[in-house]
Amino acid sequence: PEFRTVLVSQVVQNNLKDLDAKCLARFVPMLVDAKFHERPGVINSLNGVFKRKLKHINFDNPDLILESGLPMLLYDLMKTSTLTKWLERLEHLRLPLSMGA
Repeated sequence: PEFRTVLVSQVVQNNLKDLDAKCLARFVPMLVDAKFHERPGVINSLNGVFKRKLKHINFDNPDLILESGLPMLLYDLMKTSTLTKWLERLEHLRLPLSMGA
């Protein structure tokens, strides 16, 4: 097997929850390229990990949250419930706008 396939397999089986937000975003295209998203349970695991990250108290950077979820959305791997949580979190963290002088 190709190195990338072995690497994706190891991450999916053992380390998916340990990826930080940026790594998770970079990992999604690799997951799709290796066709691991077609394997049973992988999309559920990916969405579960992402939802848990959204609940984390230190995960409060709107740009980071947007960047980390966008690949899942674009590759159509984000479940509706995860999409709802992602959008709610982005809305909750919206920076207040003020009129400048």
